[in-house]
Amino acid sequence: MRTGERDRVHIDTRDLSSWQRQDDREVCPLFSSVAEQVCLQHLVPGALLFDGPVGGAEYLVLAGEVLEQGRSYERGTWMRLPEGEYLATAAGQQGATVYLKTGHLAGMAVEA
Repeated sequence: MRTGERDRVHIDTRDLSSWQRQDDREVCPLFSSVAEQVCLQHLVPGALLFDGPVGGAEYLVLAGEVLEQGRSYERGTWMRLPEGEYLATAAGQQGATVYLKTGHLAGMAVEA
């Protein structure tokens, strides 16, 4: 969240009514503003996490695994993608649950 945002949010992520079906995934929105979006996503096996470039993203694998460029990333893996980066990240054979934050890295400089 950006400086100055002080609203508290409480979402029971175990309550099925907190989740929305979107194509090959279930999404539980956690926070949304002009600058960023935060959610949990349950991905079915083989589902792509991103459908194209995003304005920067971070994700944490909470369950299952994601596959990216032939590598497997399991529970506890945290990844950060700068703005404009796009990797074909897909859920593994058992699917995956990820904490996903997008938009907040837009406009940030990338160091080499």
